[in-house]
Amino acid sequence: MIILFKIIILTLFFSNLNAEEFSLKWSITVKVLDKIEFIDGGNFRVNTAEGSWEDTKGFYGYLKCIGPIIIDNKKNLNLNLMCDGYDNNNDRFQINLKRNSVEDAGIGKAIYISGTGRYLNFIDKECTYAVNYLNPKVGFYKQICKD
Repeated sequence: MIILFKIIILTLFFSNLNAEEFSLKWSITVKVLDKIEFIDGGNFRVNTAEGSWEDTKGFYGYLKCIGPIIIDNKKNLNLNLMCDGYDNNNDRFQINLKRNSVEDAGIGKAIYISGTGRYLNFIDKECTYAVNYLNPKVGFYKQICKD
């Protein structure tokens, strides 16, 4: 029984070593479509974020997101965007971006909702992303996934 347990642990360890990392970099242009200012200083807004991307597999394409953002009076952000993207082979993917952090930078989760072609294998995959903004209209995004 102990030998079987050791074999299982070693198998899990070596399978994690073989897990390949996949990353995607996205240059973002942000537009605020509408906004409501809260009395206490926060706000609710609907944004679009779009721009070109490239990944570590040699693919590149375009990604557009839209959705609500709530910012409290301490500049804490709650974001929940739906995104639609395509690559240079016209394969498509749709992801849900979620983030709870400060307004101008942070770490969140990207969850692949649907896809075609090579992105069929990504459905239900959860990846980690980081985003940082140069100014309110221009940002940089990097997503990391384990294959």
